[in-house]
Amino acid sequence: MAALHDGRHGVAAVLAVCVAVLAAGVAADASQSQPFKPIVFQERTYDCFKYEKIDLGAGAYFVPRRQKPDAADDMIIFNYYTKPIDPPLTEERAAVAVVQRTLANGGNLVAKFRAPDPLDKSAHAYFVYFFYVYPDDRQGDVWMTKLTRSGDTVVGVNYRHRVHGRDADTIGAHAKEWLVRYGKPAGLALGSLAIPHVPDRLAPTEPADPRG
Repeated sequence: MAALHDGRHGVAAVLAVCVAVLAAGVAADASQSQPFKPIVFQERTYDCFKYEKIDLGAGAYFVPRRQKPDAADDMIIFNYYTKPIDPPLTEERAAVAVVQRTLANGGNLVAKFRAPDPLDKSAHAYFVYFFYVYPDDRQGDVWMTKLTRSGDTVVGVNYRHRVHGRDADTIGAHAKEWLVRYGKPAGLALGSLAIPHVPDRLAPTEPADPRG
């Protein structure tokens, strides 16, 4: 099965979950121009700055209020997989794809598990935690992903936290330290985060051309 998440640029492809952190020259406090309502995650308000097409549907991108997307260390992305495929996409298949792509791209898999969905105890969700190290940029990305279902749609709920360091070893150590210290409360908050309703007749924009 082809997996989806491009660890560096988060570009979505077939059957995967985590998508991109693409720079945008707009302020994060975009609630006046975006139809999505703000969300609250760990007592911080996040505003949507972008809603764009991905291969199997659309993604809504949120950053903390008054932060610019290209400078924010934290980001939440909701992937709505609405495009019909055969066989149909399931939460489990999407989770397997995330794991496969993470390993194929040299990422560090931390945990993968299935658990009752805090939003619907009668259903199960899949969780994948991993991180990437980018020594040339002196930073790395920790990803926490939940694969669940909202109605008939598989949804990926993704939280990205950026860490910094002078070299690969330091960045990796900082990613692990963050997970040890903050991973549990962040994971619980992610699991309980309500999935935003996509406003009626809202059309996603085309993704930015990575070639500029």
